[in-house]
Amino acid sequence: MDYDGGFTFDSQGGSQKPANSGSVIPVTLKQLNDAFNNSPPAGALQIDGVPSQHVALCGKIILLESKPSFFMLTVDDGTGSTDVRLFRKGTEDDENSELTVKEGDYISCVAALKSFNNKWMVNSSGVAAVTDFNHVIFHQMQSLQTHLKATGAKPSGGADGVKSESKSGADLFVADNSNDALFEIVRELTVMCPDGVPTEQIASVAKMSVDESRDKLQELITEGRVMECMDNHYMCIA
Repeated sequence: MDYDGGFTFDSQGGSQKPANSGSVIPVTLKQLNDAFNNSPPAGALQIDGVPSQHVALCGKIILLESKPSFFMLTVDDGTGSTDVRLFRKGTEDDENSELTVKEGDYISCVAALKSFNNKWMVNSSGVAAVTDFNHVIFHQMQSLQTHLKATGAKPSGGADGVKSESKSGADLFVADNSNDALFEIVRELTVMCPDGVPTEQIASVAKMSVDESRDKLQELITEGRVMECMDNHYMCIA
């Protein structure tokens, strides 16, 4: 998804330009809710210290309500949830104003952040259905990378906020057979998924099959380093 803003990255993952108040910044809902809690509605909303007006979101619709002039979508991405107000393109009786997505669908959207009645609101003029779960993983990884670039944070193991392969440096994370490597992947992803990282996301980053990653995760559980906090979601405990 082209966000037309935020950070742009070259082939090595380096930052080409910093985010500014006019950028569209990819975020997780935990990041967004933290920004709401830390930014009084009377002032400017700040994400990672930057005044922000537009964000890119990706998550699952867990509740959908129809209003006369808009739809209210409660969206959850595994890190948190928020309400997105999606304005109708016509009247309530106009069939062209009906949504093409439903509860249970994954969506992506660009949203404007507005202050109204002393509360932050998330407004959007359109959403797109997400049919490939890789898009969800990509969005969370881009949110993490953008956050690390903006804050200057560098998780242990490599520059640019990622752990790179020692031989070629081409992979985002170490991709060997070491349980330590998989543990590091789970640890880094837990930054954006504090309630547990989905198996599919771990497998994608580790460049493993889902079945292979499950076997490795079971070994880490046996070692007492990782726990399964819910169905097919894992977090570090060591």
